[in-house]
Amino acid sequence: MKKVGILLFIALGIVLGSCSNEDSVERGKEVSPGTYSSDLLLAAEQGKELQISTRGLNEDFGQFTDEYPYNSIFIHSADDQRNGEGHQVLEISLQTVDFCEGCRGIHLEMEVLDDAQGGGYIIKNKNGQSITLNANDSVYFSTISSSYWQADVEAASPVTGSNVFMQDNAVNRELLRSAKTFSKSDLVELLSEATPQIEMTRHCTAFRVYFSFTNILEEDLMGFINESTWNNHFGEGYGIENFYIKLYLGPNFAEEYNVYDDDVTDPNGKGFYVTNRQVYQPFEYSTYSQTSGGSSGGSISMTGYGYETDLGNYLIAPLNTHLDASEFSVYVFVKHTSNIDSESEDFLTSDEGAKWFQLVVPSMTLETNRVHYIIFGVDYHALDVFKTQATENAADTRVFSGLEKMQVEYKAWDIAE
Repeated sequence: MKKVGILLFIALGIVLGSCSNEDSVERGKEVSPGTYSSDLLLAAEQGKELQISTRGLNEDFGQFTDEYPYNSIFIHSADDQRNGEGHQVLEISLQTVDFCEGCRGIHLEMEVLDDAQGGGYIIKNKNGQSITLNANDSVYFSTISSSYWQADVEAASPVTGSNVFMQDNAVNRELLRSAKTFSKSDLVELLSEATPQIEMTRHCTAFRVYFSFTNILEEDLMGFINESTWNNHFGEGYGIENFYIKLYLGPNFAEEYNVYDDDVTDPNGKGFYVTNRQVYQPFEYSTYSQTSGGSSGGSISMTGYGYETDLGNYLIAPLNTHLDASEFSVYVFVKHTSNIDSESEDFLTSDEGAKWFQLVVPSMTLETNRVHYIIFGVDYHALDVFKTQATENAADTRVFSGLEKMQVEYKAWDIAE
């Protein structure tokens, strides 16, 4: 993959006070008191030592782009890691920069205090808001206002008992942090350089799932099924519209992530994300196709019925990289009814009567800043169990926590872009 970085280029730097930038800033020396102010531009460049790419997610094409994704950035005290009231943080809004056509940037103002005032420094935004830091305090930049990222915990997995997280657009968004922290002298030096930059690294991963009940046993019909074939096999009352589904992805997702430390707060913690806020949804048409030469190493063509992540609804979240990548799985829950109108009100929210199975994601990587396309094709004959109503002692099923587990044959791919 091409490695790119989000760089903040300062296009105009001025110092308000009795000193000039050149006189005030020398590496290894104390900076002079005064007010340092500059407009900063956002641009995409290769970071000097950046080892992973830092991009914004283009949901139409399903890839991260090299554009900063939000309308503001947050400056945090690196010496104050309280999560909530009292944490020193300042929001800087992006704005149009007059001297760069089509560019957005931020305006940063920094006042360095003299020794009589404690020798600290004040960072201000254009709205007059500010944070005051001690002389030895450092700061970092990130895309969120809190020093900790936290998932929206809803319940526990019906299979494993691990926490279940709800996808929330306000929470599950791109998480970026500056690659370094900045001391008082670092900031003044940065504001005084001709073409300075702030490298931003991404600390999350995006996922899109394609799941189909389809034909995987017949070579000439591999990955293909249509509604006619489906109805001819299952018969009346077992049409596509009679089946409902939800998925759990995990358990390698973080519940809480320390942005400054770039790590989870609980290395042993496990968590799952669930589709559609834990509500079963009707089977839908799902299709995925990739020609030879893609990142999968070959061509893929899969069409069937089940679940497909909506375009523009990618799951974005930090991962717990302390867990083994081989644990990452998709747990599929399926329910059937011949008449949804005759079911109880909680039919789509209860797991009663559901059957489930686990699909292991092959060659999974926990490397951040990737967009994963997880594709599963499951033999549609597995749904015959809903017709035969196999008992707990049948060879192809077993009961776990009151739910019936199915044995399935499947093909799987994980394409990480």
